[in-house]
Amino acid sequence: MKPETDQDLFERVLRWMSANLEVASSVYHTEQGVVRVLPAVTIAADGSASRSVALEPVDLHDWQLTSATALIACCYIDALGKVVTRNIPRQPDPNYQRFRAFVDAHMGDFILECSQKGGDYSVEVLYRRYRCDFVHQFAERDAHWGRQGRKEPYWYKRSMEPALNVDRFVRGVIDAIQDFRTRFPSDPNYGPDQYAHFRTWLLGA
Repeated sequence: MKPETDQDLFERVLRWMSANLEVASSVYHTEQGVVRVLPAVTIAADGSASRSVALEPVDLHDWQLTSATALIACCYIDALGKVVTRNIPRQPDPNYQRFRAFVDAHMGDFILECSQKGGDYSVEVLYRRYRCDFVHQFAERDAHWGRQGRKEPYWYKRSMEPALNVDRFVRGVIDAIQDFRTRFPSDPNYGPDQYAHFRTWLLGA
């Protein structure tokens, strides 16, 4: 078997990230409580996942893994944010710094929507109210999220508070991972041996 190169590792990590999000976000249960996966999502031999354009299944009763899927997406933002900020001096809140840096660099549509809506529709609210609260305890009462569809906006209003559309958020993070993958090889900020350093940057403290 051909040895895995540094670039192979890079591609595999990003492929797994996208596949995990596609699969986790496609799990649902029927009226009878049977757990299923959307038939529109398929896995190729290399582990990559693809989602065809398809209507929701007729036996869909409710989605599963909504919170888990959003948390996985936030974790991938955190991890790739370490790569984006690997040479930037630490700020008082380095975790938020990394999270914000990746969103700023690769999720322009999310930033634009937050800017247009203003107020609590923001990256900081996404980070502190959703990512941090679910990771460290349990989300506060005002942390609303749900499934509104991949073509709908990132944010909607629920109980007079911002609510995160996890379908759109997952699609946005998958697109951001692809954007990162496309730009990484030619970005001079990463230097000539970027693939060799990727794992170290990704796992950096």
